[in-house]
Amino acid sequence: MNPGFKRFCTGCGILLMVAGTAVSNAYAEYAMRLTVNRFGQRGVSQVYSAHTLGAGTAVFGLYGNGTLDQNFLKRHEWFRFFDSVFVLDSVNPRISTFNFNPFIGIGLADFFDASVTLPVNLDMIASDQDFAIGDLQITLKLGTHSSYRMPVFDLGFLAALTVPTGSEQTGVFPRHIYYFNKDSLNSLRDTAILGAFYSSQNVDFEPHLLMSLDLGALRNPVPLALNLDFGMQSPAQ
Repeated sequence: MNPGFKRFCTGCGILLMVAGTAVSNAYAEYAMRLTVNRFGQRGVSQVYSAHTLGAGTAVFGLYGNGTLDQNFLKRHEWFRFFDSVFVLDSVNPRISTFNFNPFIGIGLADFFDASVTLPVNLDMIASDQDFAIGDLQITLKLGTHSSYRMPVFDLGFLAALTVPTGSEQTGVFPRHIYYFNKDSLNSLRDTAILGAFYSSQNVDFEPHLLMSLDLGALRNPVPLALNLDFGMQSPAQ
């Protein structure tokens, strides 16, 4: 083989290997940046991260969970079956519950994100089904660093507004504990203490302070990240 051609092939092979490594690293960083939670914000599952998506970045997806575990579901002494209350000692239907959260998130600026999610809930008792939407949640996040920088410590601020779009006449299992009225602990058998199963029936406001510690940004990176979320929820009206 011609020595010049052999050197040329070797050079091309090295160039392709370097290019492949660069693409792989870029893809890994891109995938890490797009890790989102069930609300369409950067984070994991139900945890918020202080990092932002980045200007022009859009994400969408579907988060879901549910259970067919009869022992878990029947720990409740009572549950609502349309307009009746069945005591599980005398009635033993097959029950299950599922939740689906379609979401979309957009980076409006390099340090500012917005997302929207609309839960869809399903409760099943034997052959009967309760299927309806939940409360719409709009979330805004303000970051203190560029999304293209990966600081070891990052700080962010988040505000979520929940609009009562959920069905008030549908459902078997309440989706959140704050759906109960304040006197609920005094009379657990009275269904009047629960306004609705798929809605809080209020406009709710959630301010959050977010802190993220990313050890992967160190000079000698460690694949470990910690996210702290301090927040509260309060009716806005």
